[in-house]
Amino acid sequence: MKFKYLLLILSVFFSSSVLSQNANSIVGTWKGTSNSAVIGGGLHHPDNHPDKANVVFKKNEYTLTIEKVEGRNFSGIISSKNYKELVAGAFKKDLKGGVFVNENGSGTFELTTSNAMDLCFTQATPKFIAIPNVASCFEFQKQ
Repeated sequence: MKFKYLLLILSVFFSSSVLSQNANSIVGTWKGTSNSAVIGGGLHHPDNHPDKANVVFKKNEYTLTIEKVEGRNFSGIISSKNYKELVAGAFKKDLKGGVFVNENGSGTFELTTSNAMDLCFTQATPKFIAIPNVASCFEFQKQ
């Protein structure tokens, strides 16, 4: 009976330490290039025409800085040369992927290796709001 309790305690300790190690591996600075389809202009895309009448395909450099992890949740900042905004996210239970939001949109991410992350993002706004609609996927590398 004592052996069963010992196994239970060890499994709880081991699974919580694995969770902490894997979730914390996202902390740091990640850099990547977007592959974006953008309708309109503003924020990260100020050089686009703001009227939302055309689609422009863009590649922008981004930096994602994850500053805090608590359990399966994280927060940080994503920035381009033109704009910076908060990011909040959560891992799925496999600790390899999850979801995130920023000030204007949301997306999914997947850690493909310990130093590589695929991330896809969408941002949809009504035509009368001067924030672009964006569909974008990134490949980030940990710095």
